[in-house]
Amino acid sequence: MNGFPVCRATAYDRGGQPLFDQDVPIGLIGGEPSGPQVARGHNIHLTWYFDPRSRDRSYVQHTRWTPSQITRYAVSCHGRPESQVPI
Repeated sequence: MNGFPVCRATAYDRGGQPLFDQDVPIGLIGGEPSGPQVARGHNIHLTWYFDPRSRDRSYVQHTRWTPSQITRYAVSCHGRPESQVPI
């Protein structure tokens, strides 16, 4: 089974340059702390807000930015085998 995804978002500016990366808190929806089990080939939809970057150790800044510079986000996810699920 390839499920319990781990996801990371990258914010980009108009020129396609990455501004920052931050983990998506997918563990908040079902099955904390590992998140929902998602079967290969299925999708989930999540609307969330990032934690303040000062409180999120996953935040990585690539350049100085302001919210008005963000034009899009890209999210990549990968599954984990059950042996790596922390519950």
